[in-house]
Amino acid sequence: MAQKKDITTLIFCHVDIITNVKVGREFTSEFSRSLPGETLVYSGYLKTFDPITGSVVLSLVQDEKIVANTLILGDTVSDIVESTDKDPYDYSPDVIEKIFEANNKRLAEHPFFKRSECTQQKFDDQSNNDMVELRDEITAWLKENRIPVESDERTHVITVGGCVKIREPYEHESDYVCPTQVVLKRLKYLVDSRPTQIFPRTTL
Repeated sequence: MAQKKDITTLIFCHVDIITNVKVGREFTSEFSRSLPGETLVYSGYLKTFDPITGSVVLSLVQDEKIVANTLILGDTVSDIVESTDKDPYDYSPDVIEKIFEANNKRLAEHPFFKRSECTQQKFDDQSNNDMVELRDEITAWLKENRIPVESDERTHVITVGGCVKIREPYEHESDYVCPTQVVLKRLKYLVDSRPTQIFPRTTL
């Protein structure tokens, strides 16, 4: 399965997603063109992947804008390799990263994703020590589940798989900066299932 390799090195690159699906007739989409009997292959810029299921999201980028996204389920993915056929725009990973960041920023400013005043007040009331402890707890739990994760000592932001960011106070979907709702919900479910959530710590 593709998730066994270090996919994080291919984030923001133009890749080919080789599936285990054989097409019965000619198949054409924005991301793929396969002839009958061939294995279905998708091409696009790797936007993110779900470290739990191996599902991946590809983006079609034109004129420095994301014009389409597609989700490829992990159980259909056989391999992920850097494309041999160059994209007509031939964006570098650095440029793609900036395009994705600008898109995420626009989404974060949307009323649906913005933190509520109640959540922000709760965050302000919590001590820095509590946040550090919670950040380390979540990071340790994700590592225990073999999920690639890093945390920023200054901002306390947790980065999962090089592409998903979890901000303080780490409690609500609005704290997750994630390009797809499917990945967000699966990751939040895993975070919320850590032992201290199921059996909260008590102090004597």
